[in-house]
Amino acid sequence: MDLNVTGVFHASKAVVPFMKAQHFGVILNTSSLVSIYGQPSGIGYPTSKSAVNGFTKSLARELAPFNIRVNAVSPGVVGTDMVRELMHDPVFLAQKSTDATAADMDVARDLLDTLTFHKEGCVGMAANMIGIRKRIIVFDSEGTYMVMFNPEIVKMSGPYETAEGCLSLLGGPRPCKRYETIKVQWQNEKFQTRIKTFTGWPAQIIQHEIDHCNGILI
Repeated sequence: MDLNVTGVFHASKAVVPFMKAQHFGVILNTSSLVSIYGQPSGIGYPTSKSAVNGFTKSLARELAPFNIRVNAVSPGVVGTDMVRELMHDPVFLAQKSTDATAADMDVARDLLDTLTFHKEGCVGMAANMIGIRKRIIVFDSEGTYMVMFNPEIVKMSGPYETAEGCLSLLGGPRPCKRYETIKVQWQNEKFQTRIKTFTGWPAQIIQHEIDHCNGILI
């Protein structure tokens, strides 16, 4: 908050008197798309950027009579060090992942950023897809990204045959068996245990990503 909100406030406070004196100016703040659609892990960042949006709109109305324009840009995910290169080595991908801990929060954020970057062709990812063998998955749950630490399927019903592709593996789609309904136990970003039943498409995505955690290649 000190950087994203308080910093923006103090920077504007410093330049506004000069802009008013010359009856002209432009203030451009940096927001983010996550201020609009949110993110499931690290809620402080989207909250701070939402505050920047509100501040920008209010300041724009206040300074308009002085011929001072105030706007904000809201970039999405771009290719930075937080967007990881995808792992394609089948030997690595065939190894089981180890349990995640609270020290792996940065891995979850990088995984979420990488999935968002590839959202046009991918609906879910496991940490081993970015080269980290930890039991962490992220996926599109009916329009909202969800993060799971140490997910386990505790109950399943309604088997069916289908075929799936994967960004990490060449070729495909490949035949596989899935279940229409699954009950999943996992930990959230506070490492609180959660249990929920998923059906349909979200259930299929989760099964694919848990296969990744278990070293099963699809």
